[in-house]
Amino acid sequence: MLCSGEGETLYQKESNNVYDFKWVKSENTIYLAVFYTEYTGLDEKGIVTSSWLMDRVDACTGKVVTFEVPKEIFSGGMMCCIVGFLDADTLFYETDQDMFEVYRLSSGERQTIEAVGDVDWEIMVLDMYDYGAIPVRYP
Repeated sequence: MLCSGEGETLYQKESNNVYDFKWVKSENTIYLAVFYTEYTGLDEKGIVTSSWLMDRVDACTGKVVTFEVPKEIFSGGMMCCIVGFLDADTLFYETDQDMFEVYRLSSGERQTIEAVGDVDWEIMVLDMYDYGAIPVRYP
């Protein structure tokens, strides 16, 4: 639950399938990003299918935008998401052991990270809830 300074509820997610949340700071806004799954039915083999979602909540106004996000962010059944934000629209996450990808929320576009030539490197720490953290260098 996200409340204003006056105690007004700005956002509340009632679900047993919330995996994690992260705070995202942009130039003008602070967002709460809530990662969760939503049951979508059964496939032709009777296996449960789900959507992998993220609500991006403006921490001042409570305005919510929901995005479908890559399943890989939901780290193999642990109740956490190993993901960072390059900005309010761009996710950075591990797809496989030491392989990382960028995902643009607004377009749904995935981009593999490749360093070509001389590049400036940044460091990000991806939080693993109570399990630890992964330091990552990226171009």
